[in-house]
Amino acid sequence: MWRKVPLVLLVLYSIPLLYGTLAPFRFTWHPGRERANRRSQVEWIPFTRLCPAYGLLCPQDTGLNIAIFVPAGALVALMPGSTLSARRRTIRAAVAGFCLSLLIETGQYFIPTRFPSTADAIWNTLGACLGGLIVVGLVRRNPFQMNQQQ
Repeated sequence: MWRKVPLVLLVLYSIPLLYGTLAPFRFTWHPGRERANRRSQVEWIPFTRLCPAYGLLCPQDTGLNIAIFVPAGALVALMPGSTLSARRRTIRAAVAGFCLSLLIETGQYFIPTRFPSTADAIWNTLGACLGGLIVVGLVRRNPFQMNQQQ
């Protein structure tokens, strides 16, 4: 029973995460004339859209993108996998974070008021990786190993 707790918590955490990043839900398929304009609003090359007040990086946006994915990465790292090393757990957390971020950024493409960004995907992946590293670091310091919880 306890083996499924991280997965259930991850699903429960992902629901408000998806809602917050995809709201307002006005999905549209952009007609041809608008599609060219919409493509120009996507940040295809990371870190090319400048923040008006700070230049290259907006601290609030960057920090939020990292912070909201730390719990997701931690939950993925806690998922069962008795043969997974610390490195593999961290990589699994980063890959899961990237996939979730890719889902969000793809969804944002179809929402006229949202702007997908490759930089957001990078920061989100970094946040998930940090979450995985935190869990791995805590487990290494704790004599009650992760594999014994399964």
